[in-house]
Amino acid sequence: MSKILTPIIEPSTETQIRRFMWLAGLNGVIVGMVGVLAPLFALSLNASTFQIGLVAGVLPLGIGLMSIPIGMAIDRFGPRRVFAVGSVLGGLGFLLVSKAQSPGWLILATALSSPSVPMHFLSIQSEFFHYLSVTGNAKAGWIRAMQMGGIFAAGPVLGGIAVSFLDYQTLYWLVALSFVLLFWLARKALSGYAEAQSRQFEHHQLALAEQLKLIFSHPEIIDTSVIALISSGAFSFYNAFIIVIAIEQFHYSKQAGVALLMGQGISYVGALFLLGGLIDRCGKDFYYKTSYGLAVFGLLLLGSADGLLALWIGAIAQGLGQGMVTVANVVRQAAVSRELGRGNVAGAANPPASFGAVAGAFIGGILGDAIGLQNVFFVMIATYAALVWLALAQETRRHIKVGLAQAFGLVVGAYRQFLVKAYTLIE
Repeated sequence: MSKILTPIIEPSTETQIRRFMWLAGLNGVIVGMVGVLAPLFALSLNASTFQIGLVAGVLPLGIGLMSIPIGMAIDRFGPRRVFAVGSVLGGLGFLLVSKAQSPGWLILATALSSPSVPMHFLSIQSEFFHYLSVTGNAKAGWIRAMQMGGIFAAGPVLGGIAVSFLDYQTLYWLVALSFVLLFWLARKALSGYAEAQSRQFEHHQLALAEQLKLIFSHPEIIDTSVIALISSGAFSFYNAFIIVIAIEQFHYSKQAGVALLMGQGISYVGALFLLGGLIDRCGKDFYYKTSYGLAVFGLLLLGSADGLLALWIGAIAQGLGQGMVTVANVVRQAAVSRELGRGNVAGAANPPASFGAVAGAFIGGILGDAIGLQNVFFVMIATYAALVWLALAQETRRHIKVGLAQAFGLVVGAYRQFLVKAYTLIE
């Protein structure tokens, strides 16, 4: 396999890393712009609140649903081909969006365009898995950092400025053109290497159900999926409601709420860029436990905060913890991708995070109505018990399971004896 992969790292690893960074960053900027433009365009078409919600939600939903088949396609046909198809689909799809004259048209066209986003990012992520064996784990979070920086910072800012000067039709036409032009950069960064062809056990020859079972029954995929689901739920709840909490509960300004939102985002991206190297120094288990500790500490402060300082410390701690969780997951996924295929693993890793983000905002909103938004942070802490369980060694988990089973047996036996004695006394 190393012989086949050698051309991927030419002309130099550092040059290729820079290309990946630019590719992921520009892809994130485009997605971030679309995130700003979609609800505004829908509003200009006199869409209802429900229709605006559909326009905003159909893109991430499509990303979550399409990631697994796209990952399999990358593994079979190679990242360059899948990226090329994504460029064509994004170009045509967003060109169709630019022609929208009704909310229904806009929703349908956006849905048709949505697979182009994971086609691009998963192609980049799957290829980048290989580079971790060359560069080391210190750069494991860099691609994610560039993408998130584009989606949540550069893209929205650029979209907000551009919408003041250009109409929506022109802006979406530029988005469509950007998807096509990205392939020019991708040609030099991505290989045409179809990984499934080189593995002795060719997964693509299995039935689809057997393929999915093979991927999602792997312990590393199960563990990292649960971790991504829970951690992204907490991250998403914070992003969705911290501004509301700052304004309604603490009576701070809108600017203070936005600053808290950016504070978590900056600490998250900072962890992705700067803290990856610690995983080699302190070990995976300690790294995970530290990340959980930081995230839980942040959630505890956010839930009990009575002022701006506690909210700020909580936001930074949670962002650092979430960033470290992401780095550790990428490292584990890269390792198992050698066995299951880089495209397969990249595709399987995306839906849990996407669905966790949707669930965090949706369920958190429902709980917030019942117990208060700030108290939901305490509920999020409880969900981390599952992550602490996953951080334990398998032998430790086995001992705990046996101990709990024995304790349950003793309780049941004692209760049985109590019932027998009670029945005897009654007679």
